[in-house]
Amino acid sequence: MKHNNILVGNTFPLALIKRKAVITPIPLDALKDSLKNAERICSYWGHSNTEKAAQNILGVKFAKEDFRKPLRLSGNNMPMWGDLEFNKCYILSPNYKNGFRPEINKEVEPSEILSWKALLIEWE
Repeated sequence: MKHNNILVGNTFPLALIKRKAVITPIPLDALKDSLKNAERICSYWGHSNTEKAAQNILGVKFAKEDFRKPLRLSGNNMPMWGDLEFNKCYILSPNYKNGFRPEINKEVEPSEILSWKALLIEWE
């Protein structure tokens, strides 16, 4: 069964959480399955150097016109992407070697990423 729209990014700005939200680690395959069943993948991916790696891992293609499209809040304090409101968001985050911290104003190279993890943020 197809879901309407799925929101996915590489992080989520905590400043945009203005109501109760639950963050749950999920298996990467669960994220992939959700994306397979989406009519539209709404991506606000913010880094061009890791975007291709993320698309390869997820087995999807993000629309070019979506790159770095900003998030905002609806009147209900739910995340909005364009004119769409969401009550959940999937995050694909990198796992780095222990103690690694990306440099300020420098993009992380895909080779510095050991693996990826998935998170699901759900707003109540």
